[in-house]
Amino acid sequence: MTGIGVSAARAALLPTIAFGIALVAAPGRRELAVHLFLLAVLAIALLAALVAIGVAVPSRASAFDRTFRHLAPSGGEAPAALLKVQREVTMARETAFDVHYRLRSLLRPIAGGLLLARFGIDLDRSPERARETVGAEAWELLRPDRSPPADRAAPGITVDQLDRVVSELEELRWS
Repeated sequence: MTGIGVSAARAALLPTIAFGIALVAAPGRRELAVHLFLLAVLAIALLAALVAIGVAVPSRASAFDRTFRHLAPSGGEAPAALLKVQREVTMARETAFDVHYRLRSLLRPIAGGLLLARFGIDLDRSPERARETVGAEAWELLRPDRSPPADRAAPGITVDQLDRVVSELEELRWS
């Protein structure tokens, strides 16, 4: 018998003892005791089967897990806000959904604040002036009338595109 089988047999010992005590203590409730005993033993058998399958099937990291593997801190713990930004940027590199709903939601307040502070332009109220001030690549991502992606699973933003967007936003900061 394998280690899992031995553990399951040991775990089934408690319901067996409880079953024997229930038969002696309440002989009129024998049918209920049998049902409860079977339920407990079958639950243990199911758990043992799941553990055996988990051991037998090699675990593979999903694409989601692989995406975040490099984000694990390698010493001191990074601030929570930085980890959140890293997660959102990493996810935006994977799907168009995350570009629109995560990255865009992260960058719009930054761009809006820069436009308002440096140029007195409201990103939503003066989109024409904002488009003239912000670079073309950043505008495509930030524009108020940007539609959600038709294919949410489409590829996300590339590192080069993201670099250009960030550069355009940095130019606003120093203007």
